[in-house]
Amino acid sequence: MEIFSKEKQLKNLDDWKEFAPPKDPKTQWVPNYSAYEFAKLVLSTCFEKEIIKDICGDEISLSSIKKAYPELKTKFDNLRGEGRNHDLACICTGQKENVAVCFEAKVRESLDNTNKEHIKKAIEKAAKENRNTKVPERINMLCKKIFGDSYVEEKYGFIHYQLLSATAGTVRFAFENKCNKAVIVIYQIETPITDNNSTVIKQNRKEVTDFLNLFGYGLSDLEEKKLYKLGNIFSGKTENDIGNKIETFLVYIKRRKID
Repeated sequence: MEIFSKEKQLKNLDDWKEFAPPKDPKTQWVPNYSAYEFAKLVLSTCFEKEIIKDICGDEISLSSIKKAYPELKTKFDNLRGEGRNHDLACICTGQKENVAVCFEAKVRESLDNTNKEHIKKAIEKAAKENRNTKVPERINMLCKKIFGDSYVEEKYGFIHYQLLSATAGTVRFAFENKCNKAVIVIYQIETPITDNNSTVIKQNRKEVTDFLNLFGYGLSDLEEKKLYKLGNIFSGKTENDIGNKIETFLVYIKRRKID
């Protein structure tokens, strides 16, 4: 597995911190936070082998991770904003085709705002700055691409925006790299901090389960390392440019931090 930030190959933690740092290294590049702990795990000798083992099912079987890109940004629409910031985006070799695998890593971080909260905060901020916001338009378009349905607060307001952007960003990354299949990985890292307080882990897990249930699963709790098919999701940036349909899956994986 080769890890790159643009054209620079990353071989150790110092490279990662210099060329693919998180948004706020002072607070995020520290022990027991996902950016730092996830980088250590990715750079470990067993990471690729474990991912190949964990992302395996009747419809997907990986043989290698060809290239991996930490902190990669993917624009999934043409609206203002940076789009999706993947913790790690990978191009993997499957049995018959390349597969895009993109990670959202967590230690004690939440999945942030729900769609309802995200819209409310965006409107309030725009009003203070005397401008308009495209956030409601973005969320409506995401719902159409992912669920085939316009945004309705009662139906989609409780879902966390980060799960929508992770899905759309992964699908777009797959399209841009000529992959017909895509996997979103919710990657939970356990540490002594989470051992003593697992509230956020439980809440994140519930929120991912709620998201999966919108695809008809009827789960009380998700199963770890199980590939859940979300369906064939449009990869285009606009409603008029719908792009290819990408066969999309989600998997929840837990790992212990390494020293």
